[in-house]
Amino acid sequence: MGTSYELDILFAPQEFVKALNRRYRKKNQSANVLAFPLSQTQGELVFDPERIRKEAKRYGQSPKEHFASLFAHGLLHLKGYRHGVRMEKEGRKIARGVEENV
Repeated sequence: MGTSYELDILFAPQEFVKALNRRYRKKNQSANVLAFPLSQTQGELVFDPERIRKEAKRYGQSPKEHFASLFAHGLLHLKGYRHGVRMEKEGRKIARGVEENV
């Protein structure tokens, strides 16, 4: 992502997110966040708020805290990161900034 980036954010019902996850990732379940890089300057993040609330409770976080970490996670996927230690470290830094501004 550069200085000019268009980001669409969608909060969608669980069944819709599940259908997207099934279609694009071949997983028959909802996801807390799905990241769709559309081009070098455009992307989409799709969130399942119901799942985020449930996971936050399970992880002992507020929904705001959990959303911040998932937002950071999605941004990193849009940037091309794959799961791993580097992504987790960068995600924590971004999430702190996001949480302060949500």
